[in-house]
Amino acid sequence: DQEHKATFTYSGDDVIPVPDPTNPPVKPEGFVDVVFDKGAHGEFAANAVTKYFVNPKAGKTLADITKPGIDAADGWKFTGWDKKDTEEIKANLTVTAQYKEKVVTTDPGDTDYAHVTFTTTKGTVTGQAEYWVLKNEKVTFAVPTVDLTGVTDYTFKAWDPAVKETYTADQEHKATFTYSGDDVIPV
Repeated sequence: DQEHKATFTYSGDDVIPVPDPTNPPVKPEGFVDVVFDKGAHGEFAANAVTKYFVNPKAGKTLADITKPGIDAADGWKFTGWDKKDTEEIKANLTVTAQYKEKVVTTDPGDTDYAHVTFTTTKGTVTGQAEYWVLKNEKVTFAVPTVDLTGVTDYTFKAWDPAVKETYTADQEHKATFTYSGDDVIPV
């Protein structure tokens, strides 16, 4: 008796998108999974493909895969993925979305942020007087006020320079005042 076994050479695509993980295409033998994870501060864009079957012998990298779109949650910015495009796909791989919060109140130690401060020469700043905001991003935060308890003849006028929606560098906002006292003061 002699058994003859057929051998095959795979001739299909080395990267196969799985648009519906609940009803995937047939996974070729030996292929690995590449799965995208939306992370903690965003959602996948509509119709995003988040899973692929990849031939680990084809020398494919993450650059060969169309990454899903990400819609970051309010107050956050999607900054990319935790794996580089040069990562060669040799085994199952999970790629997670990365984010940065647009406004923080403690120093993140990150040069992508501008340090925004509020200072006064009269009274005291009431509220958060220091923020770190992601540069070149539209941001909102609670602007502090000035408490002039014990200060007479002055009213708070405005912050100089005016508070902005976008910052490109560190910025100090100084309180300005209007003098409301007598114009002639006897000594």
